Amino acid sequence: MILMKSVITAFFVSVGFLLASGPQEEVKAVRVTIVFNNVIGREDLGYGWGMAAYVEGYEKKILFDTGDNGTILLKNLQKLGIKPEDIDFVFLSHAHEDHTGGLWSFLREKSDVTVCLLRSFPASFKARVKEMGATVLEVDEPVELLPGVWTTGPLGEAIEEQSLILRTQEGILILTGCSHPGITNIVKKARELFPEDRLLFVTGGFHLLSTPRGIVRRIAEELKQLGVEKIGPSHCTGEEAREIFREVFGENFVEAGAGTVFSF
Repeated sequence: MILMKSVITAFFVSVGFLLASGPQEEVKAVRVTIVFNNVIGREDLGYGWGMAAYVEGYEKKILFDTGDNGTILLKNLQKLGIKPEDIDFVFLSHAHEDHTGGLWSFLREKSDVTVCLLRSFPASFKARVKEMGATVLEVDEPVELLPGVWTTGPLGEAIEEQSLILRTQEGILILTGCSHPGITNIVKKARELFPEDRLLFVTGGFHLLSTPRGIVRRIAEELKQLGVEKIGPSHCTGEEAREIFREVFGENFVEAGAGTVFSF
């Protein structure tokens, strides 16, 4: 297991935007909390290989991915003051264990949820989710899952993956699992879906652990050219790649270790 050390002096990060949920007359705050990661944020949290985040501020509270270990996931939720019974919607980016492994422990705590996954997930996986009492929502195209909450739909060929797009009054936020289809392709898809929206923030795994430095730099610079304003790479991005993103984005690079809370 590879753990990445991220020194964070403050775990609450205010990115400075406000969320509009549903009709534009009501403006609420949206918070994204990294609840599972191999990038270390809060020292009191457990760490494992994988990614999970908690999203609040929309019609339903969302768990994005579940990490690879249910025990760690549930303990981290407890330490962060997040109750499984308050979560209504689980979004799975792709079928790999480091993003789905914690699901079964979570469903034993709260089975009355909707689990959004790609249609290409194994039939046995979907059957097990249903057997545990959850509702399966299969996705095979970009669609609005909840007011203001979208999926990119399946991207990639060898490994299909979906990313979560959160629409706000000021622009969009993108949460990625591993970015197997390529982080630039994911951002381009979001830009295609919402060409007029600002790309406020992108966070998650970028799958660049073994990518040469020159290519990583080109990717970071292309994301800036696509209009990404702030970025928080974590999980499978790799420490060296994260440092390159830090150089390219400067003050708009945001730490995204376990326990970090982003407020918009």
